[in-house]
Amino acid sequence: MLLASCCDKTVLATADSPDQYYRAVLSVRRCGEQPVTELMLEPRSFWHFANHQLVWVAKAPGDHVSLNWQGENNLTVSYPQHTQVTKAEPLSMGVALHYQPTDSSDVAQSGV
Repeated sequence: MLLASCCDKTVLATADSPDQYYRAVLSVRRCGEQPVTELMLEPRSFWHFANHQLVWVAKAPGDHVSLNWQGENNLTVSYPQHTQVTKAEPLSMGVALHYQPTDSSDVAQSGV
């Protein structure tokens, strides 16, 4: 029996916090027809390199998601209003995460 990976994962964008301590990594995973967009939060410190956390998961194309740091410990994730979100952590590693469903015409592409 041949086992193959069912998923292809691509990093779409990264956004560093203003103090350069955290990095938000937006990626899309394709397993079949529907893409799954994921947001990982990770510290940029070498000492905490392996400490990354999956904080947001949604069934949405990643090019309709935007990230915006509002200070050193607040990250806003904007995405189309009718997106099916399956995970949305309110806090991770001391960073408050804010989620903003918007009209799809209001969300800029994820060129963070």
